[in-house]
Order: sequence, then structure tokens, then C-alpha cells
Amino acid sequence: MSPVSRGRKKAKSSRIIRRVPDPATAVPDVCDCPACRAGSDPEALAADLAVTGADLLAVEDPLTVEMLGSSLVASVDVGGEGLVEALSEGLIPAVAATSTPESLAVLLAIAAVENRATAGAEAQRLREAGVPDPGWVEALSDPVKPEILRLYREPTGESAVLLGTFARAGQSHGFVIGISHLDCDAATDILMFPGESLEQAEQLVVEDGQRSGITFTAEDMEPADFRWQADRALTARAVHDWEDSVPDTGDGFDENGQPDYYTSAVLLRARLRVLPEPTRPPAPHGSSAGPA
Repeated sequence: MSPVSRGRKKAKSSRIIRRVPDPATAVPDVCDCPACRAGSDPEALAADLAVTGADLLAVEDPLTVEMLGSSLVASVDVGGEGLVEALSEGLIPAVAATSTPESLAVLLAIAAVENRATAGAEAQRLREAGVPDPGWVEALSDPVKPEILRLYREPTGESAVLLGTFARAGQSHGFVIGISHLDCDAATDILMFPGESLEQAEQLVVEDGQRSGITFTAEDMEPADFRWQADRALTARAVHDWEDSVPDTGDGFDENGQPDYYTSAVLLRARLRVLPEPTRPPAPHGSSAGPA
């Protein structure tokens, strides 16, 4: 992970990104994302999600639940408001139709990280119908609170790093977000880390900068400002991925079992929603305003 990467990287996307084709030249593609499979092959989708649901029922840590939910959301992210439609009209109804403990676990995991879709309402319907809750429901409902929110600046203004930690029920976790101000202030990488590794994460930022000849200056941020900066970086990266990336059918985790960029981005957006709304409007894409 290189938080101070310069220039745009060719994104390797774990999402199925569906472009709007030119009707005069388009050749229909077979999309294998969960949202599309909900309509074309519901039995196969149900089988896949039963495995995910079984995994969810076997875990105890609410953060693991959220990471699995984030990977599902990332797999159907079609950009902008299309995400909510793809979830609410495709994946979520297909999951809810099975009415099993596994499907309830999947719905609750999705609702934990993407509250604009209908997963929460469908989960409540299954609960009222008598489907038992997973063992982690109470822990997942504990509030998440921000801890350290920090910006690392460097003298040239070409790159920056955001570091944020969040806590739930005494357990902390954090994110390191690399930003390129040369590339529309877009996020380059996201690294998740457990709270007990905060010192190592901070050292990673410093050492990575030193390898690039950069000396970072750290400053604590107000929660609303952190949210504004992080949202700007995630949104710019999403625009670039929509323009540039090649669909990749990864499962949202790397070879070491760590969440990839897209899974991490979904979970980070969920964390940003616990911070106050910024008072300033979102930055226009391409303004490259730097770490304002």
C-alpha cells in the first residue's frame, strides 16, 4: 500500500461496473454481478448467498460482519444512485425470498453499511416472521464513534494522507487513505488496520513518505472537515473508476484475506456517515483544490 502514490493508477476493480452502451454498436454482455444474477439465475444466486450467510452466522465480530456486507455492496456498485436501485430491486429481494437465518444475516450485514437501500426493512420483515437473529445483532447495534481524525500534509501539495480511527464497544479500527492532489484529489489506496496497530499505521505513513522524499506534517481535523476530505477523495476515485476500470469479479478481499479498495471504501463511507455533515458543499470534480 502506498499512500503517497503519484498520478493515476489503473484501477483494478472488484465491482461489476455497467456502462451505458452505444445502442448502435453495443453487443450484449453477460453480467455476473449479484444484482443481475438475481433476475437471470436466482437459484445460483441463492446458493452463493447461502454460503455467505453461513459465514456470517459463524462469526462473532461485528466488524467482520460489516466487511462481508461491504464486499456484497461493492460487488453490485454501478455508480451513483444506481447502487441503491441495484440493491433494492435485485440483490435484496432475491436474498429476502429465501427467508432463512442465512438470508437474514446477509440482509443485516448489507443494512449495516448501506442504509439507503431496503435491506433493513426486509430484515425486519423476516424477523417479524420468526426468523431468528444472528448472535452478533446486539454487538452490531452498538454505536460507532470517531477517535483520531488526522491529515498528513506534505510541502509540495501533490499528495496527502488521511488517517481515521473509530471505536465500537471498546474495540477500535482505522483507515489510512492515500490521496493524489495531482489526480483530482482522488483516493489512491485505503488500508484498514486494527486499533492496536495505530502506531504501526502512523509509522507506515511517515516511512512511505520518506521513501518518496516527502516529509509529512500531521494535524488533527474537525470531524466535519475529515468527512469532507474523505468524501471528496472517494467520490473522485469512483468517477475515475467509472471511466477507466475493467470489470473484475474478485470477492472483495485480497490474497491475504484483507479487504480490497472497494470493500474498504464502502465501509469507510459507512463510517463517514457517523460524522457531522460538512457545512461546505461537495468539491466539484476535477477542481484539484488540494488539502483545503
